[in-house]
Amino acid sequence: MKKLLWTIGLFSLFTITTICGQTSHGDAMAGGGLRLFFPKNSDNFTMEFNPRIGFFVANNVAIGGILPVTINRTGNTRISSIGLKPFGRFYLGGSQLKLFLEGRFGLEHFTARDVPTDRRINQYDDLSVGFGAGLAAFLNKHVALEPQVSYDVYNRNTAQYAGVTVSVALQVYFP
Repeated sequence: MKKLLWTIGLFSLFTITTICGQTSHGDAMAGGGLRLFFPKNSDNFTMEFNPRIGFFVANNVAIGGILPVTINRTGNTRISSIGLKPFGRFYLGGSQLKLFLEGRFGLEHFTARDVPTDRRINQYDDLSVGFGAGLAAFLNKHVALEPQVSYDVYNRNTAQYAGVTVSVALQVYFP
């Protein structure tokens, strides 16, 4: 009976380790993504680079931060921004393909400049919140390609923007 319990225990431990794999407690992740944002009722389009770092506080549960950097030029106006967005993720699934759910919120500071004169036209802050789902497709033991779809809401001083976000990230997972 003791041997059977030990065998079941070791098998369970091996299975849990295999299932969690790259998303085990104490592991870390770092990477970056390209985000495309399509607001509802608008012809605007935003492209943003999002470096991120995260730490696994439990098996399949990560928290971390995103540092979004945006540069957008429309006609004679150039808009740039930088921000900070804490995030949380919960992973589901096997070791090669893991579905994840993500929530994030944050603050971004934007500056708009006239291109010919380099004169500042405007500056403002956006408060944002987003929820989404993605898939971590592991290319090898430590690197994953992560497509994600989410819904994001941005609150500016006098307006609110919301829409679907499609992004792709490349993440490196560290044991």
